[in-house]
Order: sequence, then structure tokens, then C-alpha cells
Amino acid sequence: ISTRGQLVRMVLFPASVKFKYNDQLPSVYAIMSVYVAVIVLILLFATDLGSAVATYLTVLCTIAMSLNPMLPVSMVMGQSVSAARLDDPNGPYQIKCLQPGRIPIAGKISTMVFDKTGTITKGGMDFAAVQVLTATGFTRVDFDDSDPECKANRDIIANEQQVPVVLRRALATCHTVKQLKESGKLVGNQVECAMVRTAGWKLGDRQMTSTEGEVLKVVRELEFDHHRMTSGALVRDMQGRVQVFIKGSYEKVKAIAWPGSVPKDYDKVTMQCAKDNYYTLGIAYKELPPEISGTDEQLQALSRDDLERNVSICGLLLFRNEMKADSPEAIQQLKAGSVRSVICTGDNELTGIAIGQKCGIVSGYIIRGNVVDGRLVWNDPDDEGLRVSPESPDASCQLALTCSAWRYLHSHPEQLDKIWPR
Repeated sequence: ISTRGQLVRMVLFPASVKFKYNDQLPSVYAIMSVYVAVIVLILLFATDLGSAVATYLTVLCTIAMSLNPMLPVSMVMGQSVSAARLDDPNGPYQIKCLQPGRIPIAGKISTMVFDKTGTITKGGMDFAAVQVLTATGFTRVDFDDSDPECKANRDIIANEQQVPVVLRRALATCHTVKQLKESGKLVGNQVECAMVRTAGWKLGDRQMTSTEGEVLKVVRELEFDHHRMTSGALVRDMQGRVQVFIKGSYEKVKAIAWPGSVPKDYDKVTMQCAKDNYYTLGIAYKELPPEISGTDEQLQALSRDDLERNVSICGLLLFRNEMKADSPEAIQQLKAGSVRSVICTGDNELTGIAIGQKCGIVSGYIIRGNVVDGRLVWNDPDDEGLRVSPESPDASCQLALTCSAWRYLHSHPEQLDKIWPR
């Protein structure tokens, strides 16, 4: 089964959530049954109550009190009343609970783990800007993200002085977005949909057309791979030349790029974009030689490793993901209820720190953990060169872990146990 299939199956058939009290209820009844049996034997054979009627009534009352058949019903009634109070239109919460049986579990929660996109922040993303790589370094070009399809954005995209041809072609083709024929609605990843709206090219069947009449044929789509952290496309232009466009996390794009195409300030610029709460993607390209790109069949046969090797970076894509208006209030209510909040996101850890500070989850001094040369290294997010530790300079500091750092700690439980109480 594919990754998407596993996700669909998880949504359709979610894992059952069990409350320990319900699981242990049969054991409680078993123990109480033994207790009742002992009491009844004592009443029958070791106690004289004066008459058989008195003995019968005493035994009956003992059984009824010890093995109350209304106990499960009382639990269900309590959960129903709690659900009604939560859903009271005049109450302070107005929360609709579809499974009242999970309300007791909510009372046991001590930590809430939040995703970022769509949970703390809004579901969609706005294509805010590109960082164009020039001979002198990165140059930022901003778009009007309040109206992605406005004429101003079209003029910027069409201006080669602002957006070079290679980057413009990448924006138009490096995606898997489709357009519904009936409504014209774009269907696909929200990030890519925002990019396509701003680019302004007409989507066809494996073909993209610009407002100036330039036509690009998408020979092969490279769908997003969670392990590679990249997606891409093979594109043939009207002259028959084939270009490969690769889009993905800026760390991964740097790792697969030809070293000579990586500017000296790449890390500085990308880190600053992440700190400014931008979802940042790197984009790169290369042109295939004619001897291996003559036919579409040849291109289909090329391995993805060969296609992604030694690409040249051409820019960065910056997407703005605004925080929901009620997120800070919700976090404060959880804090008031002594519930700890944690962010677990697939975005860059610096972006997670920025949104965490904005909504109130993260406060005080923060240090970042990363794996460098097989070792776990802690540093200050505002000063990469400053080495610190969870105990120094602030023992009460908060921690931000990269994916590799978490995997390292998971495989070294003795180190994880030291910092786990945080």
C-alpha cells in the first residue's frame, strides 16, 4: 500500500482510543464478584440473622451494592451530560463532541502536540516572494499575495529583469496541480496552487502556455517524495530542449546542487527567511544533453537520482502562512488548565520557533539541537556559531529539535531520559 493509501486508511479507519478505566472495568467486576461470593458464604454459613427472610434480603442487598448494574449506565450518562454542557449554545465553550466516550480521556491530557500548518496557522498559504539568484547573490522580488492573479503579478513574472526565464519556467511547470474542466478550480497541493495562480500560465493536458504564447510540454512529473523531500518536472520547450526542475526543502536542494551554484550567503538568507516565518523552498534546474533527451521514452527511463544530481540553484520560493486569530487565546486557555503545548511540524525548525513565539507556546531562551558529523550539537538559533547545552547558560531553556536530532535522541535513550522532563 502506498503512503497516500495508508493516510486514507488511517482517516477512514482511525485507531481506537481506549480509556484505562473502561479496559479495567471487567477486572474490577471480577474482583468484586469474588468479594461478594466471600460475603455471601459468611452470611449463609457463619452468621445467624434470625430468619431466612432476613438472610435472603441481606444477601440480595450485598450483591446489589457490590455489583451495581447501573455503574456503566452512570458512566455513559455522565459523559452525555458533559457533552451537552460543552455544546451549550449559551455556554462558554460551544464545543461539539461526536464521541462522548473520549471526554474522560480529555481530563487526563497533560500535553497537547500541535501541527503548525492548518492547526495553529491557516490552512492555505500565500505566495509572497521569490529570492532570485543573480551573479551578486540573492535579490528579493515581492508579489501581491492579497490578489495572486492581479496584473501587477503578471507583469513581474513576465519581466525577465525581475524573474529570469529559467525561474519563470520553473514556477509554471514544477508542480502536480490539475485544473477541473467544469469549474476551472485548481486541485493539488495548496502551496503549489498558490504558486500556479501567481505564475499565471494556462494549464493544459501536460502542457503549460504563458500569456505571451510560450508553450512548455511537461514530459514527466516527479511527485513529491517524503524521503527525498523533493518534487520536480521534466520540461521540453518549443526548441526541443529539455530542462529538469527540482523543488524541495532548501536544505535538500543545497545538498543535491552543484557546489559552484550555491552562493556563499545561501545559509544566511534561508535561515533569515525561516526566522521571518516564511515557508521556504529551494528550486534548481539543469538542461539535459540531446543524446539522452531525444525522445520521451528516453526521459521516462532516466533514474531520479541521475535527474536530481548536480542541478543548479536558481532561487528560493517564499510562502506566507498566517496564524489563526484565535490560536494565542487557545494556547493561553491550555496553559491555564496546566496543559503543556508542543509543536511538531514538518517545516523548518526556525519557522516552528517563530510561530511558537508568536502564539505563546515558546517563550524565554531557546536552543536548537541538530546532528553534525554524527554528534548531537546544541546552538543558539540567533547565533549558529555559539555552542550551548540544555544545562548552560539557562537550565530552564526550551528546546527545538530537528528531525535528525530527534532520531538521534530516540536511538540514544540515555540522553533522551535526561532532557525528557522538559
